[in-house]
Amino acid sequence: SSENVYVFNGDLVDRGDHSCEIVLLIFALKLSHPDAVFVNRGNHEEPHINIYSGFEEECVSKYDHRVFQTFHQAFVWLPYACLVNEKTLVLHAGLPADSKNVGLDDIRGIARGPDVCSEEANWGKERWIRDLTWSDPHPDPNFRGVEKSARGAGVLWGEDVTIEFFARNGLSALVRSHQCVDAGVDVAHGERVYTVFSASNYCGMSGNLGAVLIQRHGCDKPTEAYQWDPREEAKMS
Repeated sequence: SSENVYVFNGDLVDRGDHSCEIVLLIFALKLSHPDAVFVNRGNHEEPHINIYSGFEEECVSKYDHRVFQTFHQAFVWLPYACLVNEKTLVLHAGLPADSKNVGLDDIRGIARGPDVCSEEANWGKERWIRDLTWSDPHPDPNFRGVEKSARGAGVLWGEDVTIEFFARNGLSALVRSHQCVDAGVDVAHGERVYTVFSASNYCGMSGNLGAVLIQRHGCDKPTEAYQWDPREEAKMS
């Protein structure tokens, strides 16, 4: 409902044995409540990642390869980000290397479709579009600027980059996912950057909690975290 809005922040698949069921449920929720359910695109809404990480195999074993292709015909139309309460930017991974030359209007203007980085409207933007689904905050709190990521795509960015981007775009918080964190949620860059990871015990072996973030109406940033351990009852923090 308009009083209870959900954002699913990418990587809908490749997080366990039930990716097909999860993405079908999320899409069904979106269809039944289009103004209350929002779904961002992550780096695992890419076919070459799914071939490596297991979603293609799951689709073929449960259905056939046409189903895998059909999922991707939907994935290419997912947006890269959304804005909550006009102050919290929600995207899958992080800020682009060229963040000083990228703003919210540029992200809104990304043309979606069958091959995002081949769309004429996106020519020249290919690198920073990829950064949105691959980047991470730098693990060193004293680091400044950006550097290449060991992932092979995206960048690691420092707190100074966050501060400059927020000031120029009128933001108070960035909510991202992309990284498995032990408590299911982590906060960096002076409580400006929130990482939330909802797949508890990732891949059946990580032992991490799962979490969702809650942001109340009218608030500039997340207000609560809801965490769970498959072995225990869920709790609020």
